[in-house]
Amino acid sequence: MSRLDELVTRIESMNIDESAEQSKRLLADLEAAARLDHGQELLVERFGSSSNVVVLRSLSFVLAQLAADEIVDNLPVILDFVEVIDTDDASTLINSVSALKKHRPNSTLVETLQARRPAVWRLIRAGLIHSSKLVHLTVLEYLEQLYYDGHLRREWAESSLSQLTHTLADWCETGDDDIARDACVMLNLLTRPRTSGETNGAEM
Repeated sequence: MSRLDELVTRIESMNIDESAEQSKRLLADLEAAARLDHGQELLVERFGSSSNVVVLRSLSFVLAQLAADEIVDNLPVILDFVEVIDTDDASTLINSVSALKKHRPNSTLVETLQARRPAVWRLIRAGLIHSSKLVHLTVLEYLEQLYYDGHLRREWAESSLSQLTHTLADWCETGDDDIARDACVMLNLLTRPRTSGETNGAEM
């Protein structure tokens, strides 16, 4: 049995709860497995659709950590994870969006992101309807990044953007100070008139 298979088998056999000791052991094994060849892919395949909040939270944290590693290109794996998760856990949503934020789209990444835009949009919608202020702020930061990277409109259909602007308008009027401020900024970017020669996301 390979080291990766050994770690995955051990994770599968854990009686995982929310105790600090169990979470620490789980996280250590996930981190070790994720750094092995094809480890991230196997972890997402085995555990991405888990109903265990601790597993999803821990795996999303590990993927976000690796996304910050300039040597590791794990955007496809993150998108695989985003595509299969079904959770409203705030930490998992924040970790997943944060992982995406760490991949600034060059030409190759833009193509990868565009090809998987339904999964990205599903994650963003989950964040928009969540009750957590921190989830909202994380999603707003990612939307602003997408906009300034120049492919927000190119990435989603007009119906999705219409839903987004409706939510932003509501937050702008009724959100607390931080949410309202960021929502108003994003709303203005998406709805302002285009100017000649503009190359940012509002033109696409």
